[in-house]
Amino acid sequence: MAEVLFVSEISLPGPLPGQSGRSSDNFDLDLAPSNAKNYRFVVESAFKPEEIPNIRFDVTDDISGGSDKTLYSGVSNGYVGSVKRDYGVYIVHKSGATKPFKVKIYAIV
Repeated sequence: MAEVLFVSEISLPGPLPGQSGRSSDNFDLDLAPSNAKNYRFVVESAFKPEEIPNIRFDVTDDISGGSDKTLYSGVSNGYVGSVKRDYGVYIVHKSGATKPFKVKIYAIV
């Protein structure tokens, strides 16, 4: 099976200014190829690569005017999850990071 990178997002180790838990800007899961079978999450950290095995986070759907919904919980490096096609999702409730880190999401096709 092949993998296609479709998201590359930076997350802070703590909340964005003015936020209680959100640590990244919004990004879109709907950009994955239409033939995607699953998503694979890869965590990278140029500042603290030794932290990669300890980083955990949730991916949450930003619902305007309603309660946000967790799509993926306890995501870590190498996590494989089912395909969810949502606009405006973000990283939240992270642990294990003291420096910014990058999350890459690959579609498994």
